[in-house]
Amino acid sequence: MDNLELTQDPSILLALEIPITDIKLYGLKLHDSCFLIRIHDVDSITLEKPPDGAIQLQGVDGKNFLYYINGVELQFSFEKRFEAVMEFGGCLHMKTGVTYVIDDKQIIGMRIYSDKHNFYKTIPKEKIEKVFGKADKIFPSYFEQDGSLASTEFTYYNRPISISVSGSVNKISTIYLGKYPFEISWMKNNG
Repeated sequence: MDNLELTQDPSILLALEIPITDIKLYGLKLHDSCFLIRIHDVDSITLEKPPDGAIQLQGVDGKNFLYYINGVELQFSFEKRFEAVMEFGGCLHMKTGVTYVIDDKQIIGMRIYSDKHNFYKTIPKEKIEKVFGKADKIFPSYFEQDGSLASTEFTYYNRPISISVSGSVNKISTIYLGKYPFEISWMKNNG
């Protein structure tokens, strides 16, 4: 297979013989350089490393933040936040509805939301292992308020892929390829 672009053929994710690292999502794949991502394609940014010494970050308009160093208010612009992700890691939420997780100047994870990619939304919870194979771990999580099922994660360590099923609709809500955001180096080293 020459073209392993998930947006053109979503069924390639179901082909267990294809390594996740070979599959492209909007032209990018795991371990690609983060510098292939253009700022004008980014909708929002999260988990970027704040400037050294910064305290009390607060959003201004959804793109820019204010922060304080020694009582002085400074702006952490969208462009500077983007640069921080490129340098230290973080999450870039794209206008396409995909999230790229960045660390060490490369893409270490990709998150697909089923509301943007309807192919996976049609797979019910009880068919996940039939479609994707036997999961290495199945982990349910529950709401604290009432104890109802919030979601169920199906994790495949060797691929690496994790499929999240919403408890309320019983269908795939999110698919993670590669690593999770909490595995970003600067976050692990600070917390």
